[in-house]
Amino acid sequence: PVLFTLLLAITNQGYASPCDSVDHTLNSQQKTELAPVIANQLKVEEVEVMEMLRYKGWSIIYVNPYKYEPPYLFFSGDPKTTQHLYGWSGVAIRGEEEQVKTWIQDHVQGIPEEFAGCFAWHVIYERNKYISPNPETTKEFK
Repeated sequence: PVLFTLLLAITNQGYASPCDSVDHTLNSQQKTELAPVIANQLKVEEVEVMEMLRYKGWSIIYVNPYKYEPPYLFFSGDPKTTQHLYGWSGVAIRGEEEQVKTWIQDHVQGIPEEFAGCFAWHVIYERNKYISPNPETTKEFK
């Protein structure tokens, strides 16, 4: 027990996430403004904007379109005025950070390497960490 406690203390000290420099804020006004724009891009009636990551003019937005698995959408520029470049859905597990990062870099032209690395980390270790569902708008798949 002492060794485990010591290892836990050492591992938690000074730990930095690859997403430390990424803005995770998303307020209700942003959700309201982005939802119809993204629903239009995805050609669905409505979406719930659940999460947004921002870094150096890029955004990754996690949405629930209610009709299929929620994707992360990648934007270069303002998501309200630009078309998403790529959508990623699925699961990644520990140990797949480099594969996910490489996949994103191969499919999202121009994404900063640090942001691709953050995304890979995020979907494996922090998925849903920043989501605060609104029970009035959260729905199940139709």
